[in-house]
Amino acid sequence: MFRLVRAAFSQRRKTLRNVLQHQKIAPPDLLEAAFERAGVDASLRAEALSVETFGALSDALLSVTGQD
Repeated sequence: MFRLVRAAFSQRRKTLRNVLQHQKIAPPDLLEAAFERAGVDASLRAEALSVETFGALSDALLSVTGQD
């Protein structure tokens, strides 16, 4: 989760989708699946998410990448 949060806040004024793709957190198709699974709008900026939402997104990423 810390890697996800650090990446999300690494570039100001970028959407989650753009910054996480740029930081290569996961391939774009898996990122989209994780956003959908977690119920997170990928067009939001990191500061709009709660700690709980980051946790849900982290869990979703682990699930879709097969690392759970």
